[in-house]
Amino acid sequence: VFVEVKTRRSEAYGGPAAAVTPAKRRLLTRAAQAWLTAHQAWHSPCRFDVVCLLRHGDTFSAEHYPHAFDFSPPLDSGHAPWQPW
Repeated sequence: VFVEVKTRRSEAYGGPAAAVTPAKRRLLTRAAQAWLTAHQAWHSPCRFDVVCLLRHGDTFSAEHYPHAFDFSPPLDSGHAPWQPW
């Protein structure tokens, strides 16, 4: 599981989930590609989760989004298409 954790003080600009933009998703999938290649783990099932933390004074509320997004096109010509299970 690749996890992106976003923390915000308020929801004034859309909250933590809004910060996981398409550009951020591309960056995360490139990081996952590098990790899978470095660890020869292309055969392993994997997914992308997002954890959002919102501050309320001295406390936080948390939301966990398992399998928050997919990356379905092939990452490169040498590997199988992305297959989240």
